[in-house]
Amino acid sequence: MTILDQGRPAAGFILSEGNGNISRENMVVARGVGACSPGQVMRDGAINIVTTGDTHTSTTLDDIADIAGLIEGVTYAVAGADIPADTTFVANGTDSVVLSHAATGTTNDLAITITKAAGELVKWRGTPDAATAILIDGVHVAASVAAAVPVAVVAREAEVKGASLVYPDGKDAEVRAALAAAGIIVRD
Repeated sequence: MTILDQGRPAAGFILSEGNGNISRENMVVARGVGACSPGQVMRDGAINIVTTGDTHTSTTLDDIADIAGLIEGVTYAVAGADIPADTTFVANGTDSVVLSHAATGTTNDLAITITKAAGELVKWRGTPDAATAILIDGVHVAASVAAAVPVAVVAREAEVKGASLVYPDGKDAEVRAALAAAGIIVRD
């Protein structure tokens, strides 16, 4: 006899919600986030990284992306002295832009800013990121999709089962505090 695993049911983590649809929002999940289960704790994908330092021919934006936790396959805007306007790069893509002295036209420390617009959700990793929502249903968003994927989330005024939420191990106290700031109470 074959045993089937139902997996996590959509909205199975919700204990109670505010009246009507006050607890829910329609949002989008950013390209390249990968597989997310119902109950996945999410945050706004807006990012603004400012970094300075002496650049060498071996320094790439992918090196910075790995340290900063940028999402593979997502396109980010890059700005800085002597970097051409409207420069973008795809984190861990095929074109790992080299930040050499020759490429940037400077021999001094290089200050760059890497940004991504607000409004697209990514997986919550822990503080200092604010948890902003919990996915109601599972979704898989590959880097190859053309645009962000619309989803329904719990964004406020709700009680949820802590054991049914998905977030990094060892972040229990942080996730409770972050969701409480959004008006979502985590129960045992």
